Amino acid sequence: YISDRSYARSSQSVLLIVVFHQLIRRKGEEEMGLFKRKKKSVKFEKEGLKRGKIEKTLSYMMAVPMDPSILKNTDEMIERLKEVQGIQVHRVEERNNEEREQLLFLTYQEEEYVVGFYQGHYEHPGYYRWQHIFSVKERETFKREGEGLLTWMVFGESNINSFHLQIKILNAFVPNMVGIIDFSSEKILSGRWAKLASQSLIPPAPSYLYTIQAVVGGEDENVWLHTHGLNRCGAIDLEILGLTRDNYEALNSVILVLAEKIVTRGEFDDEEAPIYTARLTTKDVLMTTWIDYRRASEYYPEGTLGQVHLREDAHEENRGVIFCYSTETDYKKRNFVPLDRYAEVLAENPIVYYTTEETNRMSQLAKERFPYLEFLYNKGLDEEEVLLIKIGLDVDEKYRQDVDEKEHIWFQLEGIDVGRQVFYGVLTQEPYFIEGLHEGMEKELPFERLTDWIFFGKDGDEITPDSVYLLENE
Repeated sequence: YISDRSYARSSQSVLLIVVFHQLIRRKGEEEMGLFKRKKKSVKFEKEGLKRGKIEKTLSYMMAVPMDPSILKNTDEMIERLKEVQGIQVHRVEERNNEEREQLLFLTYQEEEYVVGFYQGHYEHPGYYRWQHIFSVKERETFKREGEGLLTWMVFGESNINSFHLQIKILNAFVPNMVGIIDFSSEKILSGRWAKLASQSLIPPAPSYLYTIQAVVGGEDENVWLHTHGLNRCGAIDLEILGLTRDNYEALNSVILVLAEKIVTRGEFDDEEAPIYTARLTTKDVLMTTWIDYRRASEYYPEGTLGQVHLREDAHEENRGVIFCYSTETDYKKRNFVPLDRYAEVLAENPIVYYTTEETNRMSQLAKERFPYLEFLYNKGLDEEEVLLIKIGLDVDEKYRQDVDEKEHIWFQLEGIDVGRQVFYGVLTQEPYFIEGLHEGMEKELPFERLTDWIFFGKDGDEITPDSVYLLENE
């Protein structure tokens, strides 16, 4: 169940990047100088409470070309960028330094940006997350050392639109790219995905702007969840310490909820402030907060991953650890406790959060890429293949808190009538707030209510509006 009120229940688990943490890092990481250990004192003198909203840091992203020769002619790169709809290039200035950096001054969606770029050398960062499906040839290209085009910029008012702009710039500069190395969020994006994303009027999902990593280590193999990428969105990066292999996936959903708010709304609450995160039951809500990671170290046993003396340089700035308030009295007394006490209830009822802005974005993308849905349906489905569509239906009046409140429900697609602009579907789940509708019922569904869709192939393949790049060859 996904509602515009900001919370959802889902049985779907979340895939995380898991990095096995040891006192001695992998040899390859040491050679690249990616981790530099410093001696630190565990003692922390409390200062004033910190702000959740910070000055936005630079977003660093590099396009890796299939053919490096395309990087040689900067003038042609700029001309290609000028042809991109919605971008007005004003001027380019070259900086007098060894890298021959250049600054690009432009306007996008009535907002001015300065984007730096230069041709630089890269080495494959082995622990970065592969965000998409890559061919063997594409992976081999990434794993070789080579030349790429590095860009950096400060996001504007909208984090998502700014990220979309950076993708558009990279695709215009390097149209034959294998993919993008997003240094800020520590992930690798497909060039085929980036091409479609740059051509779309709909920006990418908020989850593209950050990554959640799970570091596992210590004698008890405790788990440390933390994000990369939220600093460029103007907020602290988020963490949860002291988890286990059994409960970290359930509590991962809390980070998803809070990160979604940061990316879409460009703001975050201050240290120790109560944050309404989700409704757990009809009576109980989850009220979280955060404290500076240095203070948080004191709340966990010695040896817990994420404590001050067990961190590398990349995890030392603008970071907060999520805690929770169990009652209103606890909040008034600032008596926050570690989040793992909610692990069991979240495992049974995981939360999936979508702001109203994200629900609208998903719907727009699903509709924009309707031709792919139609293609999948018209090619004929094998017995083991399934096409599902998610439709937003009006909640019964007695349950409404807003006039336009909807419950978003999955139907198995049984037919498409383009002339009448309707789908025919069979309900796959029991609604929460629509009493006259039940699992297994057939229903005629208007195109305009489409929120999302997904194809499940017989080989376990999944195709969504975001991953239609996998169909480009077809």
